[in-house]
Amino acid sequence: MPQIGHLCPLDDRQVSFTYCIEECGGACYQGNLPLLLTVIPEQRPIVKDKWSVTQIVTPPQVTLLRQRYGYYAKPNSSVFMQWGTAWHNMIEAQKSKLEELGVADEFLMEQRFDTEIETSLGKIGLRGTPDLYIPRTKTLWDYKTTKAYSIGQAFNSNTEYFWQLNTYRRYKFPEAERLVICGIVRDHSWRVEEKEGIQEITIRDVPIYNDKDVEDYVTERLVYLKTCQDNDLYPRYCTKEERWGGVRCDKYCAVNTFCEQYNEVD
Repeated sequence: MPQIGHLCPLDDRQVSFTYCIEECGGACYQGNLPLLLTVIPEQRPIVKDKWSVTQIVTPPQVTLLRQRYGYYAKPNSSVFMQWGTAWHNMIEAQKSKLEELGVADEFLMEQRFDTEIETSLGKIGLRGTPDLYIPRTKTLWDYKTTKAYSIGQAFNSNTEYFWQLNTYRRYKFPEAERLVICGIVRDHSWRVEEKEGIQEITIRDVPIYNDKDVEDYVTERLVYLKTCQDNDLYPRYCTKEERWGGVRCDKYCAVNTFCEQYNEVD
């Protein structure tokens, strides 16, 4: 289940989005209803046996807990997620200008795909939406609105970013010869730029993985998620790398309330 409401910042009650909009009217934002509506996340239906690329590269524990439990979060917690959505929308809105310039076909934005993967459990659906593919340069782009720290960390190991782009390449644009992450950095500073070379917009290349490795990774993830889903199994715990040293659990996980690992008593 997706997020179903807010933790009211005024009194910590769990309230539905309908209550926030129709009865409360955005009191937490001093009656600014348009602002409240902006931070309410899009509600996406769950489709059985069909998983998004984002879901399979996210730690299984997080993906499955999000599916199983309707959760509440404070309104401010979705600000940066919505900021990321706004950036994507602004970039996609440039299609009309590209059409005026006669070059729209040279920049393939938001090209969705929906396919089925043969597995030991039968066919399992996989869907995704790469941000941009440029046929002329055979370059696949992915935009990330994130912190400077995250962009720096993303290139120190095999991260979710790498698997996401490589999965898009394998199943949508197999002819791509270059994979790029474009980081739109929300906490840029001159100190970080001088020390790490991270600018407001930072472009970094991602290594291209072998097709077989990507296929094995995707199949393994799909089978694991379906097995847990169909048999109501609790998923494996997140690894140290997936937890970002605990920061992800404390600050960025909306379902930590339901997480056995997070709530274990030492």
